[in-house]
Amino acid sequence: LKFDESKRDEVNSSKLPPLEVRGGVISTKGKRGYMEDYHIMTHNLFGQKDLHLFAVFDGHGGDGAAKFVTDKLTEHLKPLLDNKEPKAVLKQAFY
Repeated sequence: LKFDESKRDEVNSSKLPPLEVRGGVISTKGKRGYMEDYHIMTHNLFGQKDLHLFAVFDGHGGDGAAKFVTDKLTEHLKPLLDNKEPKAVLKQAFY
């Protein structure tokens, strides 16, 4: 979600360093002979500064759905983001 810089003063944080978002990924294969889980970790989504997407998709007995969502989610979000706030877009994307 996008950080609202206007809220910075409300928490008396004018001396805070710039917001920095970091992420990391580690995967461990379980009992099955192949990995079923997928993830998305994208900084500055669609070139928008401070808009990041982090997601984990658990295969639960097969990787088909997790792979499909990983491949398609960002392309599905792109047209939704054109004229809306990220929070509303994520809600619309999943309901």
